[in-house]
Amino acid sequence: MNFLKRLITALVAFFILGNSAFASTATVDFSTPINVNNMSGFLNGNIGASYPLTSTINPLKPAWWRLGPENSGSGYPAYNRALLFGAKPIVTISDGYGYPLNNWNGNPAPYSDNNATLVSYITTLVTGYKNAGYHPVYDIWNEPDTQSWNVPQFWDGTQAQYFSLYVAAFNAILAADSQAKIIGPSYANYDQTNETLWLNNLYKNGIYPDYMAWHELSQADFNIPSVQTDIQHFKSLVHGYPGWKRIRFLIPESVGPNTHLSPGDILAFLYYIEASGADGACKACWNAADTTNNCFNGSIDGIVQETSDHSPRAAWWAYKTYADGVGNRVATTTSDPNLVVLAAKSTPAQVLLGYSGQSSPTPTSVTITLNRLDKAGITGGNVKIDVYKVPDSGESTVSALTSVSSSTVAVTSNSASLTISGINVHEEYALYLSNP
Repeated sequence: MNFLKRLITALVAFFILGNSAFASTATVDFSTPINVNNMSGFLNGNIGASYPLTSTINPLKPAWWRLGPENSGSGYPAYNRALLFGAKPIVTISDGYGYPLNNWNGNPAPYSDNNATLVSYITTLVTGYKNAGYHPVYDIWNEPDTQSWNVPQFWDGTQAQYFSLYVAAFNAILAADSQAKIIGPSYANYDQTNETLWLNNLYKNGIYPDYMAWHELSQADFNIPSVQTDIQHFKSLVHGYPGWKRIRFLIPESVGPNTHLSPGDILAFLYYIEASGADGACKACWNAADTTNNCFNGSIDGIVQETSDHSPRAAWWAYKTYADGVGNRVATTTSDPNLVVLAAKSTPAQVLLGYSGQSSPTPTSVTITLNRLDKAGITGGNVKIDVYKVPDSGESTVSALTSVSSSTVAVTSNSASLTISGINVHEEYALYLSNP
């Protein structure tokens, strides 16, 4: 009889959950600050001396900007613009040298002349930057693991030839500028076998990049939490090489193609890369609805419209709200890995929710417990909580956050709770706390 009761109870619970919102819980502890690096960064973006608008980019506080090479006669407008925003430029050498898809920009395939032309190209390029007073972070080769695709886009040689290229290019960069920084391997995907072989090659040749780097794109965007797992796993691999100096980590391309404009998924990528302890990240760019590439159409990787006023999209608000709080991050927990929570002791105190994952149930509700509100500047027996939404609106413009509710909630022992219902997959919610 007891078994039957338990079975009936379970079936009723299953029926209810299957026909209503899933429930999650989250906590924020404003008394526990955590030091994190800023994961706001972008790829190409067609930036120049004055375009896109400074007023559009400044609120995003980019820490990194991955660019193609510029020649010494250009005045380095993109590089200088990235510096203006406070970003560290990453120069991708292979974008200038060429790939199989563009016939190597008229250069020979590196493996065809034992990398001689590539080394000459690098020497000229790096010397130009150095003579201008710049010492970029250099990304030697973009996605050399894509040779297994139906059409080799970035590399059609063997893995051994790529390893040879990397060593030759690494030495050529430092010979031209001893202050340069270098990253790699810049694989399109994290693969334990490939990464281990690459580390073995580095170790054998005495090569020590300043940053380990690969791309986290989660092509189907099903498992964004695996981003953190990948980085933690690679850290464990590096520890297996005795005497290796401290290695830092970059994710030069992040956010996959299916949800690259969805604010909830963008927040999830930012959250998990940030939580991994990485040193930085850049947003990837994909094709727009009109088939132009968001790397080069002036949309800053798709987050604003291509028009002259650069009207923001929902994706812009995801980066903007993230940047608002990244310098004052506090500890959070959540019961659902697809529902990320980022909180900050900013003014006003901020809590961001991002719901991600194409296989996630929809909608969801979350009960948020806010602890140690005194550390967030809340001094009385109540806290005012203003809730806003950033919709999953694709390429449509979003001129402002959408107000959802404004309520006064009782504070007991410096804690308060609030339940938000009807959160759809791919959406972002932003909460702002203040004294009533």
